[in-house]
Amino acid sequence: MESVLTLFALPQAELLQFEVRALRTPHVFRRCARCDQRRPFVSSERFRVNAHQRLLDVWLIYHCNSCGLSWNAEILERTPAHQVDSLQAYLENCSAQAWREAFEVNTLRSRGLQVEAAVPYEVRWRSEDLAQSALDPGLTIEIRLVDPVEVRLDRLLADELGFSRSQVSKLSKEGVLRAESRAKNPLRRAAFDRQKVFLHQELCQKMLKAAPSDSLLGLSLRRLVGS
Repeated sequence: MESVLTLFALPQAELLQFEVRALRTPHVFRRCARCDQRRPFVSSERFRVNAHQRLLDVWLIYHCNSCGLSWNAEILERTPAHQVDSLQAYLENCSAQAWREAFEVNTLRSRGLQVEAAVPYEVRWRSEDLAQSALDPGLTIEIRLVDPVEVRLDRLLADELGFSRSQVSKLSKEGVLRAESRAKNPLRRAAFDRQKVFLHQELCQKMLKAAPSDSLLGLSLRRLVGS
């Protein structure tokens, strides 16, 4: 399969990174015994650890978003203590470890739990130069998922670049926007970490007219097209 990197390698190339960060962890939806209704449960970022001789049970503690009732989501069951690499993090209620566990969405779903598919997120932009190439110039966007956020690529690009999703689809069909992926219809799939999107110089020239001159996008486009 022909590489999109070969098709769209950039001479005066610039890389724009979209750093996607979750604003909170996913909610787990289950019936609350106190409310007697299905409610979202929110991670407390605290753990419960029980020891049975040399075996450990570990849970991540959730609370009902309506009444505060506690519910424990199992992480480890009857696991030898020497096999628990994150034991200190569990004992210290490490927030970063709690986020990692709360984002183990597939594990939670495999236990029959309904977990929120998408969470609110923010995108921070970064810019850096790339090595020169012999082919036509353009702009490379690299998606960096700081947290494993589920967001469709076309939605992310539309929101950040000021297009509609139908416009993103049209640009892709015209060949001036291309997403790096082995899957069919990558724009309709969830973005993945370090995924690259390539914008042809022709599109960059059109975008320059609308981009604010003092924005990171505007500055990058001006450097590319020589304005």
